[in-house]
Amino acid sequence: MTKTARGMLHEAGITASDELLAVMVTTDADKTKKAVDSFVTLFNETVENAVKDRLKGNVPKAGKKGGNTMTKDQIMAIKDPVERQQAIIDNRELFNI
Repeated sequence: MTKTARGMLHEAGITASDELLAVMVTTDADKTKKAVDSFVTLFNETVENAVKDRLKGNVPKAGKKGGNTMTKDQIMAIKDPVERQQAIIDNRELFNI
């Protein structure tokens, strides 16, 4: 039965240790199949949920440098020319540079 259970798991793309197989395998073929099928379903759901969680990530903030959301008009209104030039560089996408 252990060999059969290992084969079923292999078909599902899962490699199981002898300890895990010992928990699933019984003397009854139907119970063993049910245990293996339940494990495969649970395993696949767990992997899928873990992948979804990793892919979520964080949504990037608008603008650059910590979420700067200055408009082109606000940048052009900066009196200090050095500061204004830095703001233009930091927000190149507003100026098509």
